[in-house]
Amino acid sequence: SMGATPYVEFRWVGNESGFAGDPCYETIDPKALEVETTSLLNSGTLGGSRFLPAEVDVSTRPGWFYHPEQDEEVKDVERLVRLWYQSIGRGCMMLLNFPPDRRGLIHETDATNALEAHRLISRMLSVNLAADGRAVSDQSRCSAYEAQNILVDSDDLFFAAAEDADQVTITLSLPEKRRFNTFVIGEYVPLGIRIGGYRISAKVEGEWMLLKDKKSMGYLWAEYFDEVCSDEIKIELYEFLAPPVIRCFGLYHMEIDPFRDKKMETKARDLVKGKSARVLYQEKGAVVEFGGIYSFNTVMFNGKGIWHYRLEAFDGSNYYEVYRGIRPEERQVIRLKNRVEGAYQIRLITEIPGNESLNLSVYDL
Repeated sequence: SMGATPYVEFRWVGNESGFAGDPCYETIDPKALEVETTSLLNSGTLGGSRFLPAEVDVSTRPGWFYHPEQDEEVKDVERLVRLWYQSIGRGCMMLLNFPPDRRGLIHETDATNALEAHRLISRMLSVNLAADGRAVSDQSRCSAYEAQNILVDSDDLFFAAAEDADQVTITLSLPEKRRFNTFVIGEYVPLGIRIGGYRISAKVEGEWMLLKDKKSMGYLWAEYFDEVCSDEIKIELYEFLAPPVIRCFGLYHMEIDPFRDKKMETKARDLVKGKSARVLYQEKGAVVEFGGIYSFNTVMFNGKGIWHYRLEAFDGSNYYEVYRGIRPEERQVIRLKNRVEGAYQIRLITEIPGNESLNLSVYDL
């Protein structure tokens, strides 16, 4: 209840779709809990007065209970791994719901997918490709808190920057070039959440390549990126409330691409961006006019703040429903079983006003 705010030890993440914000600070101001400001619950607040990590809740199915007609809509392995990056990988706890079926058992598909996702994540984290590297920084506070500590698997050792440091750089050298697509980094949280901006880069073919520029780190932040091959990595800390203290850093290789859907957006033609297309934002949702007659089978949009939605297509005379969904993801991907042929426009109906943040895309993949 709202009256329990002074006593809680963690917070709701602000959605039931399985993703935390980016950034997602583990600190927050209590007022965001008292009125359930979902955007702040999702992101937290750097410098907030309470340390309240987020709990991310999501089901293996579209809803919390079992329905046999949803046996084909169970989250697949790729999606479950992606949810790990977007929850535990953002410093949160994950509450994954498994609805028992009418036998009182977890359905075979739900169990199999979850076990395979767990196997992939565990296998990735079992080999830190940076463990035998050498980390150095000229901004270490002293030898007891040297940069090499971030590569030691211990909660008692950490890197601490000098008191007067305004920017901090740690460079990491590996014995040879290695392929990786994930990094994991974390602060030493007993001394507080301090970091509000950092960059991770790798030297590839003699040039520094930016892998990620992030805002929050907290106890643990895991980030997936396109695979690189490198033996030199650079960590740059450029925004912090107090001298940074880094607990751990690791480089890993995930066997699958859990963000494949996002990459489709750059490889296929987005009908929303056609020369004749236009988007009309409405009180509840948006209409996309294609400027011609097109076929499509995939629709993507920003699901933040949306609980229920309906997708309709216009055939020149009437709108007809092609999909209905609940609890969208951070980047919602609708893959239609049957391609919509010959549509003039689509209408996305939501319970919140439409605006540019919907970031609609439509593809024929």
